[in-house]
Amino acid sequence: MNTDTLNRFAAAGAATVYEAYGRKGDVNPAIRRISSSRQIAGPAYCVGCAIGDNLALHRAVAEASAGDILVVAGHGAEYGYLGDILAEAAMARGIAGIVVDGSVRDAAELIRMDFPVWARGLAIRGATKNQPGSIGEPIDCGGIRVANGDIVVADDDGVAIVE
Repeated sequence: MNTDTLNRFAAAGAATVYEAYGRKGDVNPAIRRISSSRQIAGPAYCVGCAIGDNLALHRAVAEASAGDILVVAGHGAEYGYLGDILAEAAMARGIAGIVVDGSVRDAAELIRMDFPVWARGLAIRGATKNQPGSIGEPIDCGGIRVANGDIVVADDDGVAIVE
């Protein structure tokens, strides 16, 4: 999908995209903006993490393309799947943002960095790096099935996924 189309998705906003898509693709509203006031739209890059483990997310940051939005299945767990150091690496790779069905940490730094992050909440408990998880395979995030390349639209209203 070209940049102009993605910019139109972002400008329309998550709620409008959800409505236009037949009221489908609304990610659980418990997943909300943690940092950055920017609206984003882009292709999903799916990451399946084991509960409390973010090794797959580290691998995804190294493999995703610029403009991708990492969509992370974190099982709603209260572990810091993402923090400032991993977010800094994601920004350097040109990743557009991250949606985590779980928690993140280092909120003040994420806000200072202006890196777009949506998550269920904040948790100081760090994640381990022992389980390989999955990258690029369909996942469930906030009650929605997401596959690589699905369009993610995220803003103050929440997150919408378009197949």
